[in-house]
Amino acid sequence: MRVINKIDVIRNGENHTIDFGIPETEKEKQDMFKLRYKIYVEKKNYIPKELIDGNLEIDSYDNSGSCEYFIAKNNDQIIGSLRIVKMRLLPIFKNYFQFNEPDEAEKIAPEQKFEVGRLISTGNINNKFLPRHLIPLGLFYSLEKFVCGKNMQMGYGAVKKYIFDKLANIKFPIHRIKEYKQIYSPVGEDPLKNFFNNENDPVIPVYFWRKDVKAYLDKLFKDSIAFKEIGNDHFVFKGNHLMLVSMVSRKLGFNK
Repeated sequence: MRVINKIDVIRNGENHTIDFGIPETEKEKQDMFKLRYKIYVEKKNYIPKELIDGNLEIDSYDNSGSCEYFIAKNNDQIIGSLRIVKMRLLPIFKNYFQFNEPDEAEKIAPEQKFEVGRLISTGNINNKFLPRHLIPLGLFYSLEKFVCGKNMQMGYGAVKKYIFDKLANIKFPIHRIKEYKQIYSPVGEDPLKNFFNNENDPVIPVYFWRKDVKAYLDKLFKDSIAFKEIGNDHFVFKGNHLMLVSMVSRKLGFNK
């Protein structure tokens, strides 16, 4: 694993270090795909079991070589993951939604855009619950560092509305596309049949700007009462839950 950032969390008097970064070994990638299977297939039922061969959740985008991966790891256990897809025509436009890009996004070259997906957090270490949002925020910190080095400027995503609401609650700089048409077909390249087709649990298209995410994360991790920086991109979470993060976000004046 190529570590990009670290977060220390104290649980029941024990210090746990969570490493965030890029998987480098075949075992790490296999464990990541197993975690995706456990969450997306077994727990959430977003993907029917009959569409998966074995216990690895791998789709055509993984097989295309167009993805970059980020994982959260405690000791030898992967407890979170995230991927980005880099293609001229991103999956959100090809398979999921029809919508007009924001005016400022149309000025950005296709190679400077990416798509975020398969965001997963187990929410615990050895059955000890972690603060809400901690793993996703740590993964986004790694993502921002990576895409900055590649001169990527903005990201798209298809997320559950309740996830968007949670991110908005902590003032994460994510924006929803208000006018869109869903075009997802269950026979397409991404077998998320049950993810997209639940009227009571809708999916919406969103976007964000890398520079805004950097500003948010820098303030949160390096200049707030929620975290203390103890090394280069190494932080200690000082609270018991991320209600503290929500409070700090509002105090720092972040906008929805």
